[in-house]
Amino acid sequence: MSDFRLKVFLSVAKNLSFTKASQELFVSQPAITKHIQELETCYQARLFDRQGNKISLTEAGKLLQEHSEKILEDYKRLEYEMHLLHNEYIGDLKLGASTTIAQYVLPPLLANFIAKFPQVNLSLLNGNSREIEADLSRFVEAHDRSYSRALEEIREGRKQSHWMWYIFPQIVGLGLSSTSRFYAIADLEEARAYMQHPMLGAHMIEICGVLLGLSANDAEDVMGYPDDLKLRSSMTLFSQAVPSVKIFQQVLDKYFDGKMDQKTLEILGVHI
Repeated sequence: MSDFRLKVFLSVAKNLSFTKASQELFVSQPAITKHIQELETCYQARLFDRQGNKISLTEAGKLLQEHSEKILEDYKRLEYEMHLLHNEYIGDLKLGASTTIAQYVLPPLLANFIAKFPQVNLSLLNGNSREIEADLSRFVEAHDRSYSRALEEIREGRKQSHWMWYIFPQIVGLGLSSTSRFYAIADLEEARAYMQHPMLGAHMIEICGVLLGLSANDAEDVMGYPDDLKLRSSMTLFSQAVPSVKIFQQVLDKYFDGKMDQKTLEILGVHI
């Protein structure tokens, strides 16, 4: 039901490549170009700047990217709730289980589930308990969508769009929204796993380095309110999780006079 042109646009925006979007969506490159041109005609605005073989989002493109993500999520939610009216269940269900349970307990249960709910896409993560807890795919998917935009905004000195919870994660218990709960870090172990992830850890170090390089020293000027408070809690969490990585304390020193977030420390059970 959703506008396929928005899916095409988001794929191009994420990959910054018409070719990669074509491969990702299994659509010809001329068709990708046609969809983008239709959107540009519709909004009477150029969505991408083209410089040789490279493309980048224009201001109009950034605006459309932000709203397109929300629109497509709303479409998914609408489709789900409409099917519920008819006792139909669709969507994605991700399960995590230890090796023993995955091999000996779940197979007959999952077979019955699939037979009863054939339209649900079921996936199973198999590993030990710590590996299940440390599954970071939700962050990886979010970074694929939004990290480049977040990094660009910080380089420009002002956060503009919505990406705080998965770029600067916080400890569980601080947020009440469904998004905050979904991206909350369970404990210090998961925070360490986040930093050990080759992409997520590198992104965190990179964007913190950009924060340190800004001339501004007021977190609210850069992040806005209340995301300045979220930055403080995130830096507090990761400074405790990996104290050998000094950049988190450096961000706290620059923007918060070195003071950590007390609520985060309380949840972690740390007394300083």
